[in-house]
Amino acid sequence: MNDISGDLTSLPYFAGALSTANNIVRKITINNLYSHSTDKLYFGLFRRVINGNISNINLIISNDRSVSNVKYKGAFCGSISSGQIQNCSSSGTLTANSSSKLTSETGGIAGRMTYGTILGCSSNITINSYGRAGGFVGYVSYGSIRNCTYNGRINMYYQQNTVTAVDDNATMGGIVGMLNGGTVISCCASVNMVISYESGAFNEKNLKPCLGYIVGRKISGTISGAVVDNNSTILTNNLKDENGFLGIGRYKQLDYVSQDHTQLCGRAG
Repeated sequence: MNDISGDLTSLPYFAGALSTANNIVRKITINNLYSHSTDKLYFGLFRRVINGNISNINLIISNDRSVSNVKYKGAFCGSISSGQIQNCSSSGTLTANSSSKLTSETGGIAGRMTYGTILGCSSNITINSYGRAGGFVGYVSYGSIRNCTYNGRINMYYQQNTVTAVDDNATMGGIVGMLNGGTVISCCASVNMVISYESGAFNEKNLKPCLGYIVGRKISGTISGAVVDNNSTILTNNLKDENGFLGIGRYKQLDYVSQDHTQLCGRAG
């Protein structure tokens, strides 16, 4: 396989092996990546990877041309199930544009991972989102991410009156947005997270985004050997952390935001 470039429509299910001869890393540059005309739920180089293996690929996405109802979005795949992505890298920009805003899942490698493995990869993707987003995976269910490094920016945009309960909040992390079973082992994040809201949102008491340097929210699973670069930042702008008087004016919107580099997870449980 040689380096390739051009425009592409998101490819269908992948269940084989994509690699290179002699373990030489090859570059795939996608100038414009488009959604499939009918299967619009998943978006990436491949829409879904099922029992597939991808290795030694440097993927660059110059322009995300997806449509508005994509829910699972990643550079390599919208979702990966029981497959492996190894010694790969991704760069470019991905923008979540799901009609189900808070449940969109966006990652620098995959939007969602179930019983899969990401090993020895790097991601420099810039992510624009309002749901579940991670430098590598937006939502992990019993998968493994090991020896991976993220160096990028995650921008969260919140529309007023979207959150109606605390559990509805966005979850964003330098490696994984939401971890629901599985492991994050020996990963490093150099992440800049920036939060933007419509002005009226600052008075919403249920607004409590889960923002972590490694994992936004860990429902279950294991985080070990993780490192946060000293230059990593989470800029929450005007979110409030006020007790109020006799319960009046109480806004604890920063309860699930990592306060320093030692707090790897925004919310546990």
